[in-house]
Amino acid sequence: VVFMTACLLLFLSFGTRATFGLYLQPVSAQLGWGREIFGLSIAIQNIVLGLAQPFTSAIADRFGTGRTIIAGGLAYAAGLPLMAHASTPTDAYLGIGVLVGLGLSGTSFTIAFGAISRVVSTEKRALALGLVGSIGSIGQFAMVPLGQAFLSAYGWSTVLIVLSLIILIT
Repeated sequence: VVFMTACLLLFLSFGTRATFGLYLQPVSAQLGWGREIFGLSIAIQNIVLGLAQPFTSAIADRFGTGRTIIAGGLAYAAGLPLMAHASTPTDAYLGIGVLVGLGLSGTSFTIAFGAISRVVSTEKRALALGLVGSIGSIGQFAMVPLGQAFLSAYGWSTVLIVLSLIILIT
């Protein structure tokens, strides 16, 4: 159960993140922003993810992996609708930047790997971690065509709402 949950978590979390590049042009065009607004939002996301990672890992150790994943998933799922309804650059910075960055830190490889390491025997740990990491990486590859199909059919703001609902699965 832990193995399958970790695989699904990483597949969805990082797969959704991989689709963000698809929204640069439509977001910029519809909102009249230059690329720098969306680009800075993603840069903020990466910085927040990196800075928050040690703290979310410590929180997972202290309060439990499940609670950390729930909090991360909720932050992630809250950031996407904020971006979907953004009217100012600040909305983008807070939504896809800060909230999604925090959410990613709570639904990331380190959280999943910690959970796997606690339940898998030493002899099988390397294999389990490799498989979980691989499936998470496959999500980054597989979600992009799905995101593009949704983007073509429904528009970027609707797709971000749909992705928010998908993230709630985590």
